Amino acid sequence: MTYLEPTHPISAPRAVFIAFVLTTISFLHADRGFDPADEGFLWYGAIHAQAGQVPIRDFLAYAPGRYYWCAALFSLFGNGLMALRLSATLFQFLGFSAALLALRRVLKSPWALSGAGVLVLFWMIVPYRYFDSSVQLFAVLVATRLLEKPSKKRYFEAGLLTGLAAFFGLNHGLYLFTLFSGLIIFQYWKGCLEALLKNGLAYLFGFFCGSLPIMGMCIFLPGFFESYIRLVPRLAMLLALGQANIALPIPWPWTVSWGHLGQVFQNQQVLIREFAGQSALGLCFIFLIIFYFFSVPSVFFIQKKDISHKALWIASAFVGVCYLHHIFSHAEGIHFGEGFFPVIAGLLSIRVTYPYFHKKLAYFLIVLISILSFFSAGIRNNLFLKHFPPQTKNSLVQYVIGNDHIWMLKSAADRIDGLKKVVAQYVPAHEPMLLAPLMTTFYPILGKNSPVYDLFFVAPQSEETQLEMIHDLEKKKVRWAVVGNPVVRSSLGLRLSTTQPILWKYLMTNFEAVTDRGLQPGYFLMRKRSFT
Repeated sequence: MTYLEPTHPISAPRAVFIAFVLTTISFLHADRGFDPADEGFLWYGAIHAQAGQVPIRDFLAYAPGRYYWCAALFSLFGNGLMALRLSATLFQFLGFSAALLALRRVLKSPWALSGAGVLVLFWMIVPYRYFDSSVQLFAVLVATRLLEKPSKKRYFEAGLLTGLAAFFGLNHGLYLFTLFSGLIIFQYWKGCLEALLKNGLAYLFGFFCGSLPIMGMCIFLPGFFESYIRLVPRLAMLLALGQANIALPIPWPWTVSWGHLGQVFQNQQVLIREFAGQSALGLCFIFLIIFYFFSVPSVFFIQKKDISHKALWIASAFVGVCYLHHIFSHAEGIHFGEGFFPVIAGLLSIRVTYPYFHKKLAYFLIVLISILSFFSAGIRNNLFLKHFPPQTKNSLVQYVIGNDHIWMLKSAADRIDGLKKVVAQYVPAHEPMLLAPLMTTFYPILGKNSPVYDLFFVAPQSEETQLEMIHDLEKKKVRWAVVGNPVVRSSLGLRLSTTQPILWKYLMTNFEAVTDRGLQPGYFLMRKRSFT
């Protein structure tokens, strides 16, 4: 069968240029915000990868790709917090370009493509998650190209993307393997794969090539393969507990409590914004379910001759379904945004896919999702925070971290200052110390290394894992710790004393509180009782 290449109103270079401009504007506001835990998980790992340590083997980490990406760019930009965000933004640019290259198939003007790009950027909320956001953008483009012309070359591209995706996140590799396996079956069912065996082999060869980085690490880095395998039983335990990704309840709009938010946000303006944001996010979940309820069955009624013309619609349905686990396993705004692009692409392509679809209704749906996206994700964007900071005593201030000037809430700046002063006053410069439960970002700020393999203390851990942490603390003669026991996930009641009870008992038995002056409420600087 002969496949005709579709014509696009907007050229590829122009789409990439629009992506460059919008990404640059976004990065100009990347000096906003401070995360004491999640961003530090990437920052700490990238710094140590640059120093020669191996992610997963030497410290708890996601898949290694993102750490080596940042570490490589650190050699050009330094290893500060803004260098980390710039490194993530460069990866974002690649993924964002892929998104606009996919959308140029259904949008007729650069202005429309730019508007759609802004909508996509709304959902790329925080830099340290740009890697996860970008993979699904790559997936939509590659799946669309595959449906337009299912050649051996494009199946090789799909396999290559699957292997590389696993290098940046094992879950993404699984999602994409499911995706392209489904597309192979779909195309075979539609009779579009005259050379099924050759195309399948091309996909597997691409997957092999994309997997070479992780296979090379397993073969040539001593201990990496064993450490990689050791993560399996830990993940299995979390799966058994239903907490592989710290599951959160779906924020349906009717579950948003004004009274509960009022206890957290005292300022009326901030309270209204949070209430609107969480309500809008709940409506986005409903919108997503309704969209897939109609779009997924529709693709099976598309005739063989129309597949190439309706490729973006089909690709959006397949990619979206494969990312539902990612969205619903941790039902909050950041994870939701990492799987929402297929809905945006599907909506924008609906008039091209189904010309008889009511024009005004299509426009209404696009406007509706744009409004919901603004309140769900746009108000969390750095650009919004710069021009519309919270009008409270806890307003934004500029704080210096290394050589970077970061705008953050005054409470965050006070927390950093307080910790630095306490550590400088009590802890000798070269003494190791433990920071728990969610203080990973403070390790690079204080210039210290984690004395234990784990960097997060949220998910429940086995007795063996906790005993290993205690062994490391003893082996490295850790005499100082900053420890708190706050509820990390209020909906689940997770806290250090319940998720790591053996470690908690060890700390409470063998350490004594020295001071809490200047620290976040509920946190203490602790010293080992045998310290002299």
